[in-house]
Amino acid sequence: MSRITDPDDSGTAVVFADGAGAVVLTATAPDGRIGPIQLGADGAGAACIRVGREDGRIRMQGHETFREAVARLTLATLQVAHAAGTPLQDIDLFVYHQANGRILSAVGERLGLAPERVVDCIGQYGNTSAATLPLALAYSEREGRLHQGDRVLLGAFGAGFTWGATVLEWGAPESRGGEST
Repeated sequence: MSRITDPDDSGTAVVFADGAGAVVLTATAPDGRIGPIQLGADGAGAACIRVGREDGRIRMQGHETFREAVARLTLATLQVAHAAGTPLQDIDLFVYHQANGRILSAVGERLGLAPERVVDCIGQYGNTSAATLPLALAYSEREGRLHQGDRVLLGAFGAGFTWGATVLEWGAPESRGGEST
């Protein structure tokens, strides 16, 4: 993100961080599953988070982005849980895009979730854009918060006013040469 962040823009420079992450998903028998998946977009709000052609720098309207992120993550959570036939109380861990702690808290409060069920590692990594979900999953696993058979809801919101969510069942890591994957 540092390549597109203006260091003089206090609305973005203190929010974004560089990072990379990946998650390898594999089928586990007999119970592992991914989905359903809910996706959404609203181009009308795209100006709130955009990268300008003139300078290639990201710009954000903080208050509007906050409000929309909370609303869309809340809606996507409810939609995907309903589509999965899984009540929120049956989901073990909520892993959202780590944009900022206030968004995570507000979504959790709107949904009536106990704070310990919502992953918040923004203080450790910052907003690493697309890397936040893989980093939050790795963080949760390291912290002992992910267990085989857990139902995990993933949710994200980002530029262009796009959002999505899914429910998955966390499987046991495979062993490969002494490493967990």
